Amino acid sequence: MGETPKTALHRFLTEATWSADKINKRRLEVMSKCNQTRISRGFSLIVDDSGHRKSGNFTAGVGRQYIGEIGKTDNGNVVVTTHLYDGKKSYRYECTSL
Repeated sequence: MGETPKTALHRFLTEATWSADKINKRRLEVMSKCNQTRISRGFSLIVDDSGHRKSGNFTAGVGRQYIGEIGKTDNGNVVVTTHLYDGKKSYRYECTSL
């Protein structure tokens, strides 16, 4: 009997050798070839953070940090996302050379 999709994904993420930079580069190449996903010139880079209170020791990344939504330092998770916006569409963007 073969692996379940969940097991196969877990094994891929934890054991396989792959490069996040190469995957992101390929994702941007594929997006740029399609009229519906190509970002046109004159785009804006949007940087956004979101923080949420969390307690306990079982969620990855929880720690004492400034959480803008509550305006103070507390236990929680904070994530920063970047998006490209060209006036028509927004796409998640990852770039390690900013």
